[in-house]
Order: sequence, then structure tokens, then C-alpha cells
Amino acid sequence: MIFSIFLDILYCIAFVFVSPWLLYGMVKKGKYKDSIKARLGFISEFPRLQNCLWVHGVSVGEIKAAQPLVSELKRSFPDRKILLTSTSSNGIKIAKELYKECLVVPFPMDFSWSILKYFRHFSPSLIILMELELWPNFLYWAARKNIPVMLFNGRLSEKSFKGYSFWFGRLFNRMTKAVKHFAVQNELYANRFEKLGIPKEKICITGNMKFDAVFTEKNSLKKEELLKSLGTMDFPVLVAGSTHAPEESILLSSYSELLSSFPDLRMILVPRDPQRAEEIAQWARQKQFTVTKRTQIQEGFFFSPKHVLIVDTIGELSILYSLAHVVFIGGSLIPHGGQNFIEPAFLGKAVVCGPYMHNFPDIRIFLEESALVQLENTQNLTKTLGLLLQDKEWNKSLGIKAQKIVQKSQGCTKKNIDLCLEILKK
Repeated sequence: MIFSIFLDILYCIAFVFVSPWLLYGMVKKGKYKDSIKARLGFISEFPRLQNCLWVHGVSVGEIKAAQPLVSELKRSFPDRKILLTSTSSNGIKIAKELYKECLVVPFPMDFSWSILKYFRHFSPSLIILMELELWPNFLYWAARKNIPVMLFNGRLSEKSFKGYSFWFGRLFNRMTKAVKHFAVQNELYANRFEKLGIPKEKICITGNMKFDAVFTEKNSLKKEELLKSLGTMDFPVLVAGSTHAPEESILLSSYSELLSSFPDLRMILVPRDPQRAEEIAQWARQKQFTVTKRTQIQEGFFFSPKHVLIVDTIGELSILYSLAHVVFIGGSLIPHGGQNFIEPAFLGKAVVCGPYMHNFPDIRIFLEESALVQLENTQNLTKTLGLLLQDKEWNKSLGIKAQKIVQKSQGCTKKNIDLCLEILKK
């Protein structure tokens, strides 16, 4: 109890300091205003649940990765309601689109009163956290209330590992007492959790659930709708997904160079943060490109040559990947660590990424099989993209190899469901 009170005091002090920033975000950008009330524990507007299965993903990537898991949970436990939570507004938005049969609410702030209100209101019998979302107060009260917690698709980057080691050290195991299983993606992450003091018997390697979260029938229907908006796509398309600043400027320069050899080439830019769309549009206009934002597309839209489509929506990236001849993975030209490349790989697309992909150790398998191209530096970007547009056999070969690796790597969800059954039968 003292531990929880101490955390509440620390959080309150921190909350006072960040309040001006929160208010600025709410007033200026419209952030947080739809979720702050619920996150503080005011959740009476939501229906009460009993013995629900609670699945949490911090943002869009984790929420999308949970799709096969949620489907299997509904099939395996038809009498249980499923609660979906996310920390980000985009995560909430996507969750509401993907999980219409589930209750979707914001994740509580790590104050004891917020957490306890959630536990009383939704009465979870099992909590599943995606990847790495370990809040000390949340885990403390889950343990106190005897609510089992599972970490699925667990990953622990080098940065997070150093952070947890510095702040908690060997106390990490005590902090995560409520977590019954750490189902992690690979041996590297398993070793890091073990070094933090997690007992070996709690850690199991089940694989990466993102290999199971593939293009669905629902995506196919959305693809048809998108094609109606864009018109006939009888030209090569370069899709750059989940980009970060200043990658868009580099990619636009590369696109400009490619047009001399591929005048029919079109480019679709999908920034990680859709709110950056206007900033990117200005860069594109400075380079003399025609610019259209996704939300501006109307009937009769013509995707003309020397045209850049900037996607200022969320939830359409996998569909846009399906239209691509070549895909570039954002967050990899800068030391961010890269974004998810599994979606375009499953779709059989030729995938190119920059030198910084340390957030995705699975890339090693693709590189060993020559199923993906990783650049050593930005200087080779234009040349590599040009070769893939020109050499159709190499392009096709990359896509086929990548797709086969994804298919071989599937099956993680079934292993995780078995862990749920083991816990719920006790």
C-alpha cells in the first residue's frame, strides 16, 4: 500500500507540471479532451461488465496486432465480454473500427483511484497487455485484487531494458508479480526479461503476433472502395509507410530523381503522425509536386503524373501497401528503429528500409533469405528504388520470399490462447 501511495504522490506532482502542456494540447490541437475524463476514472457512461477479458494496446500498431488474438478469444470464450483499451487517441479510433462487438475505452492513468474504478466497473478475469505496457500501480493493484495479467507479443528494446534496469533493477520481478506469463517474440527479448529478474518458468517464446495479423476480407472491401476513389491504377506506385521527419523530404527528393527514368511513377506518403500532413505537403509543393491529401479526394479524382498523395487518415496503410509496386518502410532512415514491415511482406511486396531497423530483430530472417533490401545509407535510396522498379524479376522474387517467411512464422496466436486457457481453468 505504501508503494502505491508513494507512486500516487509522484504522479500528482508530475501531473501539476505537465498540466499546462495537456491544456495546450486540448485547446490548440484537440488532443486528450475525449479521453482525459475516462482516464482519470470517470467511467460511469460505459456499461458495467462482469468477468471480462481485457486486452490493452498502447497505440495503433499494438491494437492492430491484437486482431487475431481477439478473434480467437471470442471463439474460445463466447460467454465472455471483451474490453479493449488504448492509451492513444488514434489507438482508440482504430479499436472502435476493428472491434465493433467489443467495448472500447481509454486506458486509465496510473493513479490508484483510476485503476480501482476500472477494476470495479469492468471486473476483469484476465488482463492481456500487448508488447510492453507495464505500469507499476496498475500491476500492483492487479496483484492485490488477484487479477491475472499476461504479457503477449512481449518485446524489450535495448533502450527500455536499460531504463527498467536503472529505475527498478531486480525489483522488476516484484513489480510485475501479477504477470503470470511473459510470452515474448524471440530469444533476445526472453534473455533481457530474465536479466531483469523474471523467473525462467514465467517466460516463453511464442513468436510475433504481427505475423498473424494479416490482410483480411474486410481490408479487401476497403481496398475496392479506395480504388473507386483513386481511379484506375495502371501505373507504378511507390508507397512510403509510417514515415517520420525528415524522411519525407529525403523521399520526395528521391521521387523527383526517379521521375526522369519512370515518368509514370506516383508516390503515396503515409506519415506516422497524420497531423503532419500539411507540413509534408508544403515540402512537396516546394519541390514543384502536385499534392493531394487523402481527405481531399473526391469523385473524379485524377492521380496525375508528378503527383504526391499524402495520407492524413489512419487505418488504411495495409490497403495502400496492397497497391504498391515498391514499399519503403519509415522510421528507418533516422535512428528511430523502423516501423512494421510485416504487412507489405505478407502481401508479397518488394520492401526497402533504411539502416535503422533495430526495433525489429525479425528482419534478420528476411535479410538472410534475401527477402528484403536494407540500405546502408540514404545515398543508395534512389538507385535501389529505381532497380526494383526496373527489374521486375528481382521485384517479384523479393515479394515471394518475404511472403513465404511470413506464412512460415504464423501460429503465435494459438500458443497465446493456450496460455489463456491454462490461466482461466485454474
